[in-house]
Amino acid sequence: MTESRAVLRGSSTDEVAVRLLVALAVVVLAQTTRMLFPIMYEIGEDWDFILAGLVALGAFSAPLLVMMVPRLSGRTALVGGSGLMAGAYLAARISDPIPSWLAITVVVLALVGVTVIGTRSDVAAVLSATGLVSSIVLGMTIDVVVRALFGSWDLAWQPGTASLVVVLALAAGLVGLAVRVGGEMSAVDGRRIPAMIWVGLGGYFLLQLLFVQNFAFVASQGQTSQAWAVFAVLVANLAAIAVVGVAPSLSKPQLGGVAAVAVALAWAVSLVEGIGAVLVIFALQPALSGLLARAAARSTDRRTSAWRIPLAAAGGSVLYLALVLIWSLHIDQPLPVPRQTIPAFAALIVGIAALTGEVRPESGGRTIWRLGALSGLALALATPMLLVLTAPDLGEANAEAGRIDIVSYNARGSVGIDGQLAPDETAREILTSNPDVVVIQEAARGWPIHGTLDLVSYLERELAMEYVYVAAADGQFGNAIFSKLPMTEISRGVLPKDGSQERSYVLVRIDTGTTPVHVVGTHLEPRSVPQVNALLEAVVDIPRLVVAGDMNIAPKDAEIGLFADAGLVDVVGATGDECRTTSAEPTSGCDRPDWVFVTPDLAIEQVRIGSGGASDHLAIHVTLAP
Repeated sequence: MTESRAVLRGSSTDEVAVRLLVALAVVVLAQTTRMLFPIMYEIGEDWDFILAGLVALGAFSAPLLVMMVPRLSGRTALVGGSGLMAGAYLAARISDPIPSWLAITVVVLALVGVTVIGTRSDVAAVLSATGLVSSIVLGMTIDVVVRALFGSWDLAWQPGTASLVVVLALAAGLVGLAVRVGGEMSAVDGRRIPAMIWVGLGGYFLLQLLFVQNFAFVASQGQTSQAWAVFAVLVANLAAIAVVGVAPSLSKPQLGGVAAVAVALAWAVSLVEGIGAVLVIFALQPALSGLLARAAARSTDRRTSAWRIPLAAAGGSVLYLALVLIWSLHIDQPLPVPRQTIPAFAALIVGIAALTGEVRPESGGRTIWRLGALSGLALALATPMLLVLTAPDLGEANAEAGRIDIVSYNARGSVGIDGQLAPDETAREILTSNPDVVVIQEAARGWPIHGTLDLVSYLERELAMEYVYVAAADGQFGNAIFSKLPMTEISRGVLPKDGSQERSYVLVRIDTGTTPVHVVGTHLEPRSVPQVNALLEAVVDIPRLVVAGDMNIAPKDAEIGLFADAGLVDVVGATGDECRTTSAEPTSGCDRPDWVFVTPDLAIEQVRIGSGGASDHLAIHVTLAP
């Protein structure tokens, strides 16, 4: 039986307003929910990761609260839900720092707001399934553009007028559209977004967060620049907008084939590298979005939607967070199944949502769809072009009379000891010594616990240095060396597994204008003799050598003798005080996990330990001479 639908009492322009409202709701929801991950990470570090996970799961269960909200008019639901989201977003931006209680509250309000819009208003009755999903993709496209233009970190963390203006514009736009659309909407049947699509959205947004919209992941896994990674993500979104209109008309066998392809691609997305990773993103996004459009085309039972749909929304929200947590913790706590099972399972959930239920008739939206496709193309071309045009000059310099200034820093993805995401403070600490070479550990490249920040690309621009990056725990977490002097990579490698995570090293040659200096960057497991031995074996007999990183060894540990036996000198110990801490929150009188060793053919002119709380480690600043 053909379902009646809500109508707008205005022109087709009003449907554009509904699409933009959905898109802005997606932007605000993405930016507010990502904000919670770094803060929960810090809570886990300070207290307990299980406790932090339970708190986060409680926050992401917020859609259940909507079950207590009575039937509202379309205008009240739209304006109220949008107002909750906009107010939460603005509160996060104007708070500095963002306390944990506020971050949790912001996420709760944003999730409640979007659920009210989806379950207590008539937005879904206005849009076709194609229109709904293309609006979601448009929202994610805007989010990518904003993050790319603001250095890959969300606006809630950013100081300055520009970020505040953008937040105000997005918040005001969301509420303004809700007021306009709500006043023009006349409900006919109160149709809601189908319950199954809310569950499917959990798997869909998990894959978007980790991979498909995560241009830091694409840059790292695809071994390309941030500009090309952004281009790839936006073109994949354009392809998704182009195909979603076809999905509701596919037969179930055809949909089953698309779902199988999506599951296979999701399994492979974190395994392939180079151009293969980019091609997987190109194929995965249209497949996922097509399946979601088919799920959105389901018929609904209006009699049970008052409780069923908020419950489904909470289920999708909790599913999303649970999969994020499992993916993030899997590097420390291996599961009995391969890690790739997690994204494959998420794709399977989207496929199940698409394959169940009967399809309601679709109509309209072709003109708006073409407009969205053209807008996406313009954004896909303009944003990476702007990144290229504003890139700093990475022209090579020469060291002064052979002297070289080096900084070694475990940046912890720029998550500070207060849980704030602040890559600008990381860059500021590094630049206090105007170094020639910077060795970074825990370099973030899209991890959720680092707010999907691409710290490597951010520092490339802020320091105006070229870099080499080597993955460790995975492609989104590793070690990097930056240099404003001519740099050549000599070797890289994975160290023996001796603990919870994969560890790696990278060796480069730095041209100082006289005799080259060799620099190694690494991050080891605590007191790991196999990893120390493997590292030293890889660099044996190399002259003018610097070995820098988080060794997770204290000065009194016996493993330090392995470095001394290899003829390496501890630069901090050479100052006469080997117990100078490199921990921002020392737990003992000799808490120094970070080390810089040099061969005796390098003179140690100056050693300084940094300050600040941009990481739970402190930077080591060293000046060396021939």
